[in-house]
Amino acid sequence: MAPSKKRRNKAKAEIVVRPLGRQAEIKRLQDVLAKLTKKLSSPPLSPSIPLLDIDTQPPDEIVFDDFRADDTEPEPLFDTMPITLFDTPEVQAPRRTIPNQTANDLYARWSNALTGLVAPLLYYTSKTIGKILERAVRLQGRCQGCLTRKSNQVLCLFQDYFEKLTVDWCDCEDLLQVLVFNGLFPTAPQYPRMAISIHLLDFYRALFERSCDAVNAMAGALNTFYTRGPPFKMHSAED
Repeated sequence: MAPSKKRRNKAKAEIVVRPLGRQAEIKRLQDVLAKLTKKLSSPPLSPSIPLLDIDTQPPDEIVFDDFRADDTEPEPLFDTMPITLFDTPEVQAPRRTIPNQTANDLYARWSNALTGLVAPLLYYTSKTIGKILERAVRLQGRCQGCLTRKSNQVLCLFQDYFEKLTVDWCDCEDLLQVLVFNGLFPTAPQYPRMAISIHLLDFYRALFERSCDAVNAMAGALNTFYTRGPPFKMHSAED
């Protein structure tokens, strides 16, 4: 059995909908068309201007005269500056495959600094093996007899927190040796501004031996862990 066709609503079907502003738009277009028709039907402005028959005259014989009152040359329509259509790609310097002078100087400074850090590292390892670490307040070396002492502020990164500590050092024990003596490894061979806990470096080494080289993952995890609660919050890389 075929379904019956539903009858349309006669009241809705007979309503004529006229968009608002349609008559005004038609009137405006008619006025524009009338103006264009009037311009096309008007005579030429100057009878001295020859009318060219485009259909009969070949394109190469069409000559456009310069109708100027004086004999001066016409000004150029466009600037004479060259136009660059495409941006010139920047020439990148070739990637360095061998160390440059800066890298060699940094390697020499680290080589000289590491020779003086062996004894403090062995002393700290033997002193703290199998013991619970205490939170450091002020970092000092073993030398207490020097009258001339210096102090530096160093940002210290530990496993569960980070903070700026004051490091006291002298001519007998330099800044790097005092840091290692207190369980912190410097990040620069001369006057470091940041130091990392040796226990944190040992943890990363154990993690590297059993997984992969995840320096960025370790740094991101520490940043997330440091910002979990007050008062430890990393605002920028310089803090």
